[in-house]
Amino acid sequence: MKVGIYIGSSGSAVGGADLYAAVLAEAMAPLHRVEIIQHNTSLTRQELGGFAGVDLNQVRLLCVERKKNPFGHSIAPWSRYRDARAWSSDLSAPYDLFINFTHLMPAFCQAPSAAGVN
Repeated sequence: MKVGIYIGSSGSAVGGADLYAAVLAEAMAPLHRVEIIQHNTSLTRQELGGFAGVDLNQVRLLCVERKKNPFGHSIAPWSRYRDARAWSSDLSAPYDLFINFTHLMPAFCQAPSAAGVN
């Protein structure tokens, strides 16, 4: 199974969500293809693994650009909803299971299975 673990934090420092995502990724990696999706361009797999005290050699770390305004520019609620849903569908669609670690609004999920940790 292809598993995507999304860390929605935007800071350059690693924190609690990163730690939990790394531990979960290491635990799932022997049986699944695991990717951690995040926004920190300077974060390496070795740095994240060292911070969490885990081995992430079997895990792929994927850095994606954070959209500045995922809700679009419309004030109409349905347009904003549609724009937000489209923005995050590319994050979850490639995975069989999508696990979402976010502090704010979670990403919309297009994966067949999903889990959220807020």
